[in-house]
Amino acid sequence: MTDDIAPTLPGLELDLAGDSADASPMRVAVEHTILALKEAGLLEARHEAICALALMTADAVAKAGRGSKVYAFANVGSLLRDVLADLPTPVEAAKLDMFQELVRNLEQAGQ
Repeated sequence: MTDDIAPTLPGLELDLAGDSADASPMRVAVEHTILALKEAGLLEARHEAICALALMTADAVAKAGRGSKVYAFANVGSLLRDVLADLPTPVEAAKLDMFQELVRNLEQAGQ
């Protein structure tokens, strides 16, 4: 994965320094989630579009929250949960580690 989540799409780059005064708490939370996954080594290039969609959806949640249509907020909030669920989780990484350990043990037992 590249150092920037979406370097070619303006407005989708991470702003963890908090320089953007208009960043919503939802946007900041999604940025922190992405950064934590990146630092854990769980993000690959194939996750870049999902990360960009998560950032865009976080912005939509913030915008819908300022409006008067509760159903719009509920819809984009649900979409954000779905998008974030498509990202890898540390539990998946732990399962992968266990599987790789099993494979190593089986290879050693077969020698």
